[in-house]
Amino acid sequence: MNNEEYNNIIRLAAKRLQYFQDLGVRRVPFSMPVEVATPTTPSNPDKDTKLAALQASFKGCELCDEPLKKAHVVMGEGAPSEAKGASVVFVVATPTVATYSGGSLMQSRDMDLLGRIIKAMKLEPDEVYITSIVKCVSPSGRPPQREDIKKCLPHFNEELKLLAPKVIVALGSKSADMIISSHGAPKYKTHYRGVKTVTVVHPSDMNRNPELKAEAWKVLQGVMEFLVKA
Repeated sequence: MNNEEYNNIIRLAAKRLQYFQDLGVRRVPFSMPVEVATPTTPSNPDKDTKLAALQASFKGCELCDEPLKKAHVVMGEGAPSEAKGASVVFVVATPTVATYSGGSLMQSRDMDLLGRIIKAMKLEPDEVYITSIVKCVSPSGRPPQREDIKKCLPHFNEELKLLAPKVIVALGSKSADMIISSHGAPKYKTHYRGVKTVTVVHPSDMNRNPELKAEAWKVLQGVMEFLVKA
């Protein structure tokens, strides 16, 4: 754990204590060892540990202006191995209000469809990661504004740095527009921060309009071919 990660944990603990104080709690039973070791950075920190620490830091983010927005963080899903990294990172623009209580990035039927797509692509669970660009659900339900995206994008970039994917699949034109400039149809192919990036329609659109699946599958077959050669 480095100093920044340690400080993020301290800030989060302070916020939790303030929350209990606001509720009227005046004493929280707590004990700790007599000697507390000074946090040090491991010589070879595990990628999963780094990713978990990064995700934990999202909860302590103070960049957004909307009250309580940062309390509605929805984490990415997946467990890429340190050896392989993530072959594919699937990206949505932002979690929806409906997913907050369940803690998932998409509604269940959309996540189920994405799961079937991943299986059809013959990708193992440890090769895939699913995340969002904007990490929080707005309590008021308002869509993320340009300033929200600008402030949250560094978090997404840090995820990419740790995951080191071979391909980014943007689910829906909104997520693509947040990370790359769109020119023409949403099926365009380009790169983001040096990573091959493709865009397919969001699973919710595929569920509403099954005829869209065929075009999306053509793009994803191209991803499969690229991964074989990569």
